[in-house]
Amino acid sequence: MNKIINDTSRVFVLSIAVAALASPAYAQTAAQSNADGVGDIIVTAQKRAENVQDVPIAITAVDSARLENTAASLNTTNLQQFVPGLVQGRAGAAGATFLRGVGSEAGIAGTESPVATYLDGIYLGVNALGVFELNNIDQISVLKGPQGTLFGRNATGGAIQIITKNPNLDSAEVRAEIGYGNYETKTTRFYGSVPITSNLAANVSLLYKDRDKGTVFNRFTGNDLQAENIFTAQGKILWQPTDDTRVLLNVIHTNGKDLPGVNYFVQKGAVSQDGRTRYIGPRAIDAHVDSDFSAKATIGALTVSHDFGGAQLSNTVSRTIYKNRSFNDQSMTTGAPNPGGITPSSGNLDTEIREVSNELQLQSADEAALKWVAGLFYFHDKTDTHLSTLSYRPTGIVPGFGLDSQMKTDSYSGFGQATYEVLPSTNLTGGIRYTRDDKSFSGRNVFGGTIPASVPRDISFKKLTWRLAVDHQFNDDLMAYVSYNRGFRAGTYSPLSLANPPARPETLDAYEVGFKSDLFDRKLRLNTAAFYYNYADLQLRKNVGSPLQGQTLNAAKAKIYGLDVDIEARPSRDLRIMGGFEILKSEYSSFPSGPANFPVGVAQLGMNPITAPPAGCTGTVRAGFGHSNTVSCDLTGNDLINAPRFSASIGVEYTLPTSIGDFAFSVGDKYTGKSYATPDNFQILEAYHYVTASVSWTSTDGHFFGKIWGTNLTQPDRPAQLAFGLNTYEFLPSEPRFYGITLGFKY
Repeated sequence: MNKIINDTSRVFVLSIAVAALASPAYAQTAAQSNADGVGDIIVTAQKRAENVQDVPIAITAVDSARLENTAASLNTTNLQQFVPGLVQGRAGAAGATFLRGVGSEAGIAGTESPVATYLDGIYLGVNALGVFELNNIDQISVLKGPQGTLFGRNATGGAIQIITKNPNLDSAEVRAEIGYGNYETKTTRFYGSVPITSNLAANVSLLYKDRDKGTVFNRFTGNDLQAENIFTAQGKILWQPTDDTRVLLNVIHTNGKDLPGVNYFVQKGAVSQDGRTRYIGPRAIDAHVDSDFSAKATIGALTVSHDFGGAQLSNTVSRTIYKNRSFNDQSMTTGAPNPGGITPSSGNLDTEIREVSNELQLQSADEAALKWVAGLFYFHDKTDTHLSTLSYRPTGIVPGFGLDSQMKTDSYSGFGQATYEVLPSTNLTGGIRYTRDDKSFSGRNVFGGTIPASVPRDISFKKLTWRLAVDHQFNDDLMAYVSYNRGFRAGTYSPLSLANPPARPETLDAYEVGFKSDLFDRKLRLNTAAFYYNYADLQLRKNVGSPLQGQTLNAAKAKIYGLDVDIEARPSRDLRIMGGFEILKSEYSSFPSGPANFPVGVAQLGMNPITAPPAGCTGTVRAGFGHSNTVSCDLTGNDLINAPRFSASIGVEYTLPTSIGDFAFSVGDKYTGKSYATPDNFQILEAYHYVTASVSWTSTDGHFFGKIWGTNLTQPDRPAQLAFGLNTYEFLPSEPRFYGITLGFKY
């Protein structure tokens, strides 16, 4: 404990030292915004429009200009290239997002991420909805640390806000483009906005991507897999009947087939449970069946707001319908005979999720001395899950295990936050939120059996979360703050494990000190934040048979602390440099009965096989060749999963004006240090670089453009994820090296 305190003190001292280096700007006259300097970014992190430099929260904001200069279209799993400390990937059919070491890799149905995602203010409770592509993004903001007051439940680690373009009442806009890339990938994108009358406008955004050649090869069947086919459409209608009243209808639909996320295979240095099947390459599997994952979702939302002068009232109601189907190998073998005596099998998982949310919000005028916001929030979720397996025996195909379950959630909360200038240029912010979650669970095994009496069918959780912050504006270009926040993640059932008791809510207390500065006549922006987390009852996933199955359990306690630094420089009008880094230390401060996976029968991943639980561990070791076994061990002192001790990003954009148009050169590198994939720290995700590059051209009249781009240029063969399932150490192939060309028109 003393070591943690001492190391944390050094982190805070380092933050103060960085602030001292920036202090010469304190004596400068406040610089005005100019075209050659770093521009302002307006965010809604506190439910009102504010300059990101005035908000006492650690935020990484990416504007539309930077998004347009990225190497390819934006997939939400690639946000990590802009944000140190953000780790994103796949967890079965869902997204796996970690921020400052807080996150979830539970891809099972009904799981909500502790890093909440909001699309146009709509809470995406479905974990899998964190994975999609859009064509009309205006801004993305990553709010670091618990946002338990204004954003509420399941924002333990932070929140990701994605804002898309609204219709323009004043002018029309059109943008269309086509593209072609490797793996025979064809893309088409369109965005159009048009004013219909003086107070009515509409827009539409379309994206279609078709990949003819898959990115993973199944040696046994001879087929390519993950030949993605994606269609996304979004439309908005904006009606402004008076200057003070605004009505916005937002409808989104997405449909994807042959998506990545389910093609797990044996890790390098490991052997399957059949005792024979081993790693054959970074983008190849050897499975009896071809895995497939498809998903579709429809989201509709209506926002009505009215400005009364002294206060503004708004209400947003939304409905989401999400369906997915995954079919995957469940045996990790090509067939008998094999030393492990394993029969090939497959699993089919169907999920349907229906959500409704409503947020009523009242806030003060921006110019009020006491700035406040208050509101009520309701969220309903119904998740239906059907799991079935097939066994491919020499005598024929035989049905195996089957399960049906339904989980319902009703969440109610009320919140309020206020900011007041208690001293000249010093603001005090306080906020509080009360949440009640009611959950119910029902289910049955297809061949008999229901939820045991030891598992409650109904559970309720009540939590109070809060925020307290003090910030001081030294001048127009330097602000410092200190804050204390509590967030929580709701307790939940394990829909694919009827006998597993529900997990308790997790809570996180966060202490943070930071500053935000614009230096050297706004040529340089330097923002830092040092933080310390007390994390209790954190929820973890334990696989039981397959990466698509799993149980949610609670670890006891953890501590996380670190330092974030974000930098943006604009040495000249044509050169822009963005970057940052994060130093992170995380550990389970108490985890006496954590899951640990050991090999049986043969050495794997550098570990000798065991015949009995190691010292300090309990459980039963299965006999057999090539198996791996899960026992309970004291994991206190281990690193948290997906929590690299160092990560950094840098992006450079240079624009070269010429007589035939402007050429823009862009290169980016996101470095993610070594981390651990499992709480036992046996499976190591090695450090890697994610490098992107592009060269684009825009005509002199601004109407025509083209781009040559490439992503994941240097390390396409690394594993995206490591897991333990099917009694086997498994990996999920990463995104390959993609490259292509885009041509387009805009007006």
